Amino acid sequence: MNQYQTKRRLCWSYLFVAVFLAVSVLCIGIPYNHWRTTLDVCPGGYFENTNCGCILYGVSTFAYFNGGRNAYCLYAVFAPIPVIVYAVVM
Repeated sequence: MNQYQTKRRLCWSYLFVAVFLAVSVLCIGIPYNHWRTTLDVCPGGYFENTNCGCILYGVSTFAYFNGGRNAYCLYAVFAPIPVIVYAVVM
């Protein structure tokens, strides 16, 4: 295999990685944004800073479905973005 074929395969693989990561960001970000306010029913006061609007690690209680911490969903949405940028640049 020569250098041209290798670079061509790398180009296609970077393109597939960028597309698949963009799809994963959309598939996680859209439901998170839609269900964030509905799932944010954690017990706690104003000063306790309990944000639990994420569907990941949610807990089912008798009356509600409490979501997990928002940091989990924010990480799942924003962590692939630098890799997408790197794949597009490459």
